[in-house]
Amino acid sequence: MEYTLDALNIEQITNLYLYGTLEKPADLTSDSLIRPPDVADDQDAMTIVHLDAVSFMTSGPGRFANGQQSPLVKAFMEGS
Repeated sequence: MEYTLDALNIEQITNLYLYGTLEKPADLTSDSLIRPPDVADDQDAMTIVHLDAVSFMTSGPGRFANGQQSPLVKAFMEGS
C-alpha cells in the first residue's frame, strides 16, 4: 500500500508502523501480527509513505529540525 504523509494522522502512521494497517487490530495477541522475515523482499507487502520536502519541513517531523534555535534546547545540548 502507498500513502502520502499529509493524508495520515499520527495514529494511522503508528498503526502502519506497528501493524501494517491504518486501523489498530481488535486482537493484539493474534499471530497474524507477526510478519515473516522475508516481508522486506515482497514489494506487495511493503507499506510506503511518500512525503515531499515542503510538507516534511512545515507539518511533518522535519519541523523540529530547528530545535537548536530554542534557548532551552541549546542550553540542554551545551550541557548547561
